[in-house]
Amino acid sequence: MKPISFISIVLLFFMSTSLTSCSDTATVEELSSEESIPADDENALALIDSKCFLCHNSNLDADARLAPPLSEIRTLYYRDDMSRGEFIASIANFVKEPTKEIALMSDAVSKYGVMPKQHYETADLQIIAGYMYDNDLSSDAWYTMWNSRQAKTTDSDYLKQGKEIALATKSVLGQNLMQALQKEGVMNALEFCTVRAIPLTDSMSVVLNAKVKRVSDKPRNPMNAASKEELEIMNRYNVQMKNKKTIQPEIKTYDDYVVGYYPIETNSMCLQCHGKVGKDVALQTDKMIKKYYPNDKATGYASNELRGLFVVEMQKR
Repeated sequence: MKPISFISIVLLFFMSTSLTSCSDTATVEELSSEESIPADDENALALIDSKCFLCHNSNLDADARLAPPLSEIRTLYYRDDMSRGEFIASIANFVKEPTKEIALMSDAVSKYGVMPKQHYETADLQIIAGYMYDNDLSSDAWYTMWNSRQAKTTDSDYLKQGKEIALATKSVLGQNLMQALQKEGVMNALEFCTVRAIPLTDSMSVVLNAKVKRVSDKPRNPMNAASKEELEIMNRYNVQMKNKKTIQPEIKTYDDYVVGYYPIETNSMCLQCHGKVGKDVALQTDKMIKKYYPNDKATGYASNELRGLFVVEMQKR
């Protein structure tokens, strides 16, 4: 197996331009009135892990990042004389309608570009921004805590290795998808998913020396249909999510190889093509989806639902 640090080189090979921040449906006025949003550290860390760190991760090499780290964003926006509500509002002012003209991080916009608008739940945005206000994300103490937290869920070497491979693949797919959204919107993104997503995943498999695929119990492309074993894992994850339990990646060991299963959860960007038709998915988009995929099963999702799995097969060392 190639050293996992090689992932940074892989990301550089596949990425040409990048993006900056997140988006929300709430207005600044709504958030400004929330001067005392309760702290919810565990939920905030889970949201940061699932919604922010794909792009805003300080652990990636600088040249391989998709966007400025949250620590840099916090440093720029935070002032000693500002209240919690004011801080959340200042973040939301950009998040709600991200444009080059109102961006405070002009250098980051020049380097990464401006992320296409998304629609985060207001409550999630409040929790994330409130946590950023309360915690110095650039401190050594914070990163010691964060890395310790991550290690608890990846105590197996293979589980951790597979997770990094899955995240590298997710980063490359996400970067290309967001570039497609930036250029021509949802229709162009749909064309990317139709033509390039599977070949790009296959290319990552070759470069990372592992078999990587995405599967779903509700596939859009029949080639992404989950196997019986994968469906059993997804069914178990769905039950856990309905019972408000946190789902964790898992591995299965065979004679010569190990397979890791990593959940893919929906976020606001996914819903533009996978949400409820007529609400999240525009009718014109739905028409185009049906043209490409007449047997599509992949709409009707809400945020934070199980969309599928990254399945990573690694040879035993």
